[in-house]
Amino acid sequence: MTKEQKRQIRLRISDLFEENRKQHSFENEQEIVRLGKLLDQEVTVEEFIKFKRGEWGAMEIYYLINHVPMIGVERTAENLNRSAESVKGKFYREIQKQKNFSPGTGREVS
Repeated sequence: MTKEQKRQIRLRISDLFEENRKQHSFENEQEIVRLGKLLDQEVTVEEFIKFKRGEWGAMEIYYLINHVPMIGVERTAENLNRSAESVKGKFYREIQKQKNFSPGTGREVS
C-alpha cells in the first residue's frame, strides 16, 4: 500500500469521526473499524474494495432474512457481495427489530 493510499484512508477515518461526533451512526463506527484494520494489516486495496458497502436495499434485507438461516452467513455474504461480518451484523439487527415489532398495532413494543 502506498503512502498516498494510507493518507487517504487516514483522512477518511478523520472525516468519519467528525460525522460520528455530529450524529452517532453505527455504520460510521463499522467503517472506521474496517479502515483501521486495513491500515493495521497489509491487505491490498483491491481486497478491501471488493465488498459492497453502504445502505442496504429492501431486497437485500429480504434476501438476508430468508437465506441466512438456510444457507448460512458466509454463502449469503458471497451472494450479496458483502462481507460476512456485515451480513452477520445486519441479520442480527433485523431479527432484533422483528422481535420488538408488534404486528397488531404496527408499532414497536417497549
